[in-house]
Amino acid sequence: GKRSASLAVPAAAAQVVPVELPVPLDPALFQRHFDALLAGAAHDGGIESYLAALAAKRQAFADACVRAKSVALQLDDIAELLALVFTARRKLYPAMAELGATHVAELMAGLWFGEQPPGERLQRFVDAMPGAVTGDRASIRAAAKLRRATWDFAAELLHYPDTERYPLMTRWVWDQG
Repeated sequence: GKRSASLAVPAAAAQVVPVELPVPLDPALFQRHFDALLAGAAHDGGIESYLAALAAKRQAFADACVRAKSVALQLDDIAELLALVFTARRKLYPAMAELGATHVAELMAGLWFGEQPPGERLQRFVDAMPGAVTGDRASIRAAAKLRRATWDFAAELLHYPDTERYPLMTRWVWDQG
């Protein structure tokens, strides 16, 4: 079936609470994918290399979050973070440049430091991106791709500075459908 157009986490949830999975996990399938992950990591320098890259990514997001408490981030700062998010890096920069560094920095500060529930902060960030330019199918499709990329970027912005508090809510992880 088709996926729901909504990307929002329920607004009533002030904290993200895991729920029991509706289907049992298949241990053999997990093992096959885990073995593939280890084989891929071995090809790229070992699991230590993978973990070091992940730690560097987390540190880059955490450093930007700390900097954002005292100064507004510039487009170059934002572009450095965006480069670390595969699903968003090519699609999102032009829209952010169009919005301007000041507005994007305000959106990021709202995401990191806002008082609203996390789902509301994520949705506000996504909703700030430009929509379809025209009503034709290509424009609507492009706007939908931009919103999905924005969701992934916002989810990583929220997750990496505080990984214990916020689970990674990118579409490929947090698909309630």
